[in-house]
Amino acid sequence: MHPAGQHVAAWRHSSGYPDAAFSMDYYRQIATIAEAARFDFLFVADMMGIRDGSMNVIVRSAQLTLGAEPLTLMAALSAMTQNIGFIVTQSTTYSQPYSVARQMASLDLLSGGRAAWNVVTSTQMNEAANFGLTQTIDHSVRYERAKEFVEVVKALWDTAGVGVFIGDKPSGILFDSEKLRPLHHKGPFYTVDGILNVPPSAQGRPVLVQAGASGPGRDLAASIAEIIFAQTPTIEAAQEYYADVKMRVRDKGRDPCKVLMMPGFTPVIGCNRAEAEAQLAELDAMITPEIAVPMLSDMMGMDLSAYDIDGPLPELEETNKSHSLGQVIKSYAERNNLNIRQTAAWSASSMSHNRVIGTPKEIADRMQYWFENQACDGFLISPLIYPGGLKQFADEVVPILQERKLFRQEYEGNTLRENLGLAGS
Repeated sequence: MHPAGQHVAAWRHSSGYPDAAFSMDYYRQIATIAEAARFDFLFVADMMGIRDGSMNVIVRSAQLTLGAEPLTLMAALSAMTQNIGFIVTQSTTYSQPYSVARQMASLDLLSGGRAAWNVVTSTQMNEAANFGLTQTIDHSVRYERAKEFVEVVKALWDTAGVGVFIGDKPSGILFDSEKLRPLHHKGPFYTVDGILNVPPSAQGRPVLVQAGASGPGRDLAASIAEIIFAQTPTIEAAQEYYADVKMRVRDKGRDPCKVLMMPGFTPVIGCNRAEAEAQLAELDAMITPEIAVPMLSDMMGMDLSAYDIDGPLPELEETNKSHSLGQVIKSYAERNNLNIRQTAAWSASSMSHNRVIGTPKEIADRMQYWFENQACDGFLISPLIYPGGLKQFADEVVPILQERKLFRQEYEGNTLRENLGLAGS
């Protein structure tokens, strides 16, 4: 649920929402459309501050600048829905395990077992400064801390066992003391003693989500995640990622079938290809290099302003930000012979995800091909513009997938785990 849409200029479109990031009506519309189409979940990316970069760019971008904190947003949406799940992004870099465990368990409990936690490490300097630091935490240390952080959160979720609530009036016993087990954890980064004061939900505990792409990131995802997001703009990249991470999951003694790979997918739908391309061109015309190139610089982790905008991307620099996204972008640019200007326009319109332009049938064909050729287990759908693009996908593509028996007609259960096929995990 990017504010306004996946495309950086979506908010400027005639049907766009400039105030999307802080409009409850906007998010309610998206939730209603998605649940009616039987989507698994809603997901919001998040940073703990404004994105690094020029203020000239920040004031022109809806993505990850000013907006609502996702836990608060999802809690509100959970009261307006019945079946759809909620993935909340929470950072392990500037949070404490007990707080995250308590917040996520509470959303899971009060939503009837529909919550998931997207585990992220924070990379932006602005985020570090918000928490009193003068530099970001080293890339490798962030992942070491994250792994222990998740271990502690999972252990806290287990301190109150399933069935802990008794509520027996005659005996006066409200909770089963045998199912309250204090945690005593002392590790390299965290020391936690106590019992989480939130009982388990209908699905037991929240689903764990991660989007690791670098070597350490893939290892973390393979160790902890039940859903893994990926930025793979080509099927070759998706298949490599799928095979590699599934192998890492197996090597860690986990069942690869219980870890779902979901790459980002941006459909651009028209009655014919020309109509779909015209939709994209209308939005692309609203992108300027003054905005796109600084955004690309941030994604690449290096300043591109000194390079010829009509020349090729330079060699990647070693930075303390995400290492993998820059390589994804550079590989895509080299594969398609794109210069900096063209790459910036592409990344601003797709955020480096797989973008498919065509008719509803062509969109469905591409999804089916990826799914049946070990490139994914599902998709993170992110249309160019909301809510119109989502409604179009729900009305025109979902019925084709249902007809082919590739997607559900009705929800399988009441919890997110049931609907994902992860019940009992």
